[in-house]
Amino acid sequence: MRGTICHLWLSLLAIALIGCGQSRIDQAYEQGRQAGYNEGLIQGLEKTKEEGLQRVAEVAQASKPWFVEMQWMLLPLGILFIVFTFVLLRSVIDTRRVETRQASDQLTQYIQSSQQDLQQLRSEMSQIRASVSNLAVEVKQVLIDLTKID
Repeated sequence: MRGTICHLWLSLLAIALIGCGQSRIDQAYEQGRQAGYNEGLIQGLEKTKEEGLQRVAEVAQASKPWFVEMQWMLLPLGILFIVFTFVLLRSVIDTRRVETRQASDQLTQYIQSSQQDLQQLRSEMSQIRASVSNLAVEVKQVLIDLTKID
């Protein structure tokens, strides 16, 4: 999902930047059309030289910052940036939360299995104590029987 959002954001940024150059070309074309130079490029240049109109060249050469030409795009781009940042932060926070939850679940399972192992060890130790106690009683009985035989 993050890759899709990033790709969408970069695509919109590229469209905005391409739109800047297209805006300058459109302005130059519009000024040339208003001046009556829509017959063709060479004829338009000749008429421009003859009449001394340099506006088309000035508009084409004068580079304005993209944010001046694209005022109508600033608000949507700003909103898109805020949404993108919010979604990115949200996904990072959710990822961390899931990782923390998984680690907590693993620790809980480890503790439960350790408690079960400990209980099993205690029961085995009780059985060993009982066996040792029974064995001690039998050894005493054998020793008593051996002393009676002598």
